[in-house]
Amino acid sequence: MKHVTKYFLEYHERTLPTERSELIRSHLEHCSACRDYFHDMRDFMEILGTPDTVSLSPDPFLPTRARAFAAENGARPRSLFSGAAQWSMAGVLSLVAVAIGISIGTKLSDAARPVEKVQQVSDKEILSEYSTAIAQNNSLDSWENTLSTDGKENK
Repeated sequence: MKHVTKYFLEYHERTLPTERSELIRSHLEHCSACRDYFHDMRDFMEILGTPDTVSLSPDPFLPTRARAFAAENGARPRSLFSGAAQWSMAGVLSLVAVAIGISIGTKLSDAARPVEKVQQVSDKEILSEYSTAIAQNNSLDSWENTLSTDGKENK
C-alpha cells in the first residue's frame, strides 16, 4: 500500500469505513513515515483544539462593513427604485419603438399599393356631356311636345 497521509483527516475524525480504517492501521504499523506524519498531525490537532462541531452565526456588522467598503472604493449603493425605474423606462421605450415601427410599416404598405388615377372633371365638362347626351336622344323635342299638349302654345 502507498503512503496514506491523504486519509489523515477522515481517519482522525473516524469517518472512514471500517475496512479502510483497518488497512490504514496496519499500514501505520509497518510504515514509519506515515506513522510519524499521523502522530505529528494528531498532536497539532490537539494543540489547535478543534471543536467537534462547527457552529456558524450571522455577522451583525456585515451591512456596516459592506457600506464602509463601498465608500472606500468610491462606489455608491444602488437603490431598488433606480433599477425598477430603469426597467420601466426600457419597457416604455420598447413600446414606443414598436408603435413607430407599426406606423412606418402601414405607411410603407400604403405607398406600395398602385394608385388609381382619378380624373379631375370640371363642372363645365359635366354640363357639356349632359347637354350632348340630351341632344342626341331628342329629349328636347319630347319635352316640347309635353309642354304643348298642356294647352300652351308653341312659338
